[in-house]
Amino acid sequence: MFRNYLQIFLNNLKRKPIFAFLSIFGLSLGIAVSYIVALYTLHELSYDKIHKDADQIYRVGLQGVLSGNEFLNVTSCAPMSKTLANEVPGVRASTRIGQWSTLLIQQGDIPIVENNVVMADPNFFEFWSFKLLAGDPETLLSEKHKIVFTETTAKKYFPDEPYANIIGKTLQVGNDKTSYEITGVMEDPPTTVHFEIPLLISMDTWDYSHDLQWTNNSLFTYFKADPAADIKAITAGINSLVAKYVGPEIQQFLGITLAEFQEGGGSYGYFVQPLLDIHLQSSYEGELDQNGDLQNVIIFGLVGLFVLVIAGINFVNLSTARASDRAKEVGIRKSIGAHRNQLMTQYLFEAFCYCLIAGLIGLLLLAVSIAPINQILDRAFTLSQLFAPGYLLFYLGFIALLSILSGIYPSLIMSAYQPADILKGTTQTDKRSFFTARNTMVVLQFALTTIAIVLTVTIYKQLDLMRTKKLGFNKEQVLVVYNARGLSNQKTFKNELLKMSGIKTVSLTNGYPPRINSNSVTRIKDTQEDHLFWQYSTDPQHLETFGLELIEGRFFEDATLDENSVIINRAAMKLIGWENIEGKQVEDFEEDGNNSYSNVVGVVEDFHFQNFKSAIQPVMIYCTEEGRFITIKLNNTDPAVALEQIESIWNEFTGNKPFDYSFVDQQFEQLFDTEQRLAQLTSILTILTIVTALLGLFGLAAYIARSRRKEFSIRKVLGASLIGVFGLQLRYFLTIAIIGLSIALPLSYYFVNLWLADFQYSIPNNWTIYVVAVISVILLILVTVSYQSYTAATTSITKVLREE
Repeated sequence: MFRNYLQIFLNNLKRKPIFAFLSIFGLSLGIAVSYIVALYTLHELSYDKIHKDADQIYRVGLQGVLSGNEFLNVTSCAPMSKTLANEVPGVRASTRIGQWSTLLIQQGDIPIVENNVVMADPNFFEFWSFKLLAGDPETLLSEKHKIVFTETTAKKYFPDEPYANIIGKTLQVGNDKTSYEITGVMEDPPTTVHFEIPLLISMDTWDYSHDLQWTNNSLFTYFKADPAADIKAITAGINSLVAKYVGPEIQQFLGITLAEFQEGGGSYGYFVQPLLDIHLQSSYEGELDQNGDLQNVIIFGLVGLFVLVIAGINFVNLSTARASDRAKEVGIRKSIGAHRNQLMTQYLFEAFCYCLIAGLIGLLLLAVSIAPINQILDRAFTLSQLFAPGYLLFYLGFIALLSILSGIYPSLIMSAYQPADILKGTTQTDKRSFFTARNTMVVLQFALTTIAIVLTVTIYKQLDLMRTKKLGFNKEQVLVVYNARGLSNQKTFKNELLKMSGIKTVSLTNGYPPRINSNSVTRIKDTQEDHLFWQYSTDPQHLETFGLELIEGRFFEDATLDENSVIINRAAMKLIGWENIEGKQVEDFEEDGNNSYSNVVGVVEDFHFQNFKSAIQPVMIYCTEEGRFITIKLNNTDPAVALEQIESIWNEFTGNKPFDYSFVDQQFEQLFDTEQRLAQLTSILTILTIVTALLGLFGLAAYIARSRRKEFSIRKVLGASLIGVFGLQLRYFLTIAIIGLSIALPLSYYFVNLWLADFQYSIPNNWTIYVVAVISVILLILVTVSYQSYTAATTSITKVLREE
């Protein structure tokens, strides 16, 4: 029986190659896109699930209100972890990790800069489910100056040695070349963890890890809850620590009790965040790595689903449009004894064959495009992953499900034909009701295409705003050299650089936009007003190097004379409520209680240093004559030539330490990395949506035009004009498009508002976006329908009569 079904399927392929091409190619695009979207979505949803008891692990975050301003941060204080384990019921284990942005490691004469180095407590491997390949888990992080490598890092330093042989070896770390002992090697972590691990250093190495101050928050604290514990009760227990430990420090630093602080509208407390929520649902200050965005994953998934749904609609519409062509086949098979269920099985089998061929082509498309897919998605999918047995089984099941969903309606339609109706020339497809299943599906097709176009235009316009909006500083041609602490004499190096013709200014700094990572509480002198400001220190050349705009007072003039001077931005001035800065001072809290005062000498215009989802924050800039970074403003010269000269001078001053650098404009682009990738993804998927819709509409227009040729001929005999006949079919598709647009535009408006709500600085959700979508849909109709409509309208009446 199935051999007979297969033979009929192959015969139909030969007889109707254009239908076969349109159906298979459209389905292959839909299947390929949906498969990669499924892989990507599953990858995003699998973050941190490798850990045992992942659903019982939580991170402690800091929250509060200071002078009416809310702060949220994912870091906590050094003593938090031990206190959790000892004093909070329901907590059965806790651990801490920290992160150093860069670390200089030297093996022999070869210095290497490692980024995002992780500090870890001794119970790291007991708490997390990372696999240790060499070393004793009980002792490998228990003392100062211990290192645990990942496999990749171990092979970088010791490419030819077994892991067991490198245990006990030492490396020179930092500018002071302190000896660190290698105590272990761990398996490379999967990409689905929320923090990167190039290597681990024992937490005891960092002096801050022993700090007892509760209002100094620079570590990441995690805990495991008892399975039967109530997380709300644990959160309440953690917040009960505020009165015991934070209250006395507020009294010490602010001179008021915790109750007085709270009565004044302030608050200080903690929140807990499930580990499995961190990657997609966390956008707080101080994250260890750039997280994903659940909303963007949903958008990506929806647009990918649009492609698949439109491909399925195309297949169903083309199949039902061909129903009249196969009516005689149905009549003959029924008259010789075929049952309806046999006919349904045949058409479902044909649908499966189409989907299977499309699925194989889809896999081939994925295989040849895996490299660009990984680049766009910023992932590392492999061919072995695509063709893994588990994924292939899922893929086959997916194709079978798609076959049923796309084949069930055409099989019901075609198997329902009665021989008597066929002999009379009347079938169900002859019904002229506008609200048919086919028209409903075409309306859905237009609606989905419109929504995809609107979302893509919105994302690109928002990205363009972020790229072109005035930032408040000049990011072009500004070079940042890291590890300035490796220079024995920063001033001399700076002066040497200034002798180069390609360099305009050089500044030594501990921060710069967008790399401003520290905030602290500052009190306005002679008041009880305390405010949270972002802070960094820099030298007098910072203003010219970054092109900041001075709007009041002056900038730093001399690092020594301005030791007690501070610059604020407009946002800080607005927060404090000053009209001018004359005679104004701020009080800086010191740990020893001997607070100092700084004179506010200047105000700079606001500048962006975070992504556009955050408002511009109040900033205080202090003066220094040394820094962690060297920022260099280049003249209009070839950056490659300047880099070569700067590196040569660097090597002379540092003895060939790694020359690690980047450009500020590239760093600023990274703030929009999520939006840029989303723009690329949605644009590609929208193009595929449009291509798929084009294929389907072209085929559908061809079949409808062919089925109405007799009607068109009669109308022409009765005096209808060519334009009038041409407009009949065009009007049909335009009517459906208008209904689809009336559904899509309100939905699109809602989705656009929802997405733009995340941005403090966003484009207006106005009519121009929707005009683009409407014009695009009309052009889509004209491209696909016009030719077929014109062909049907101009077909010779004699030819039509001969065929009839």
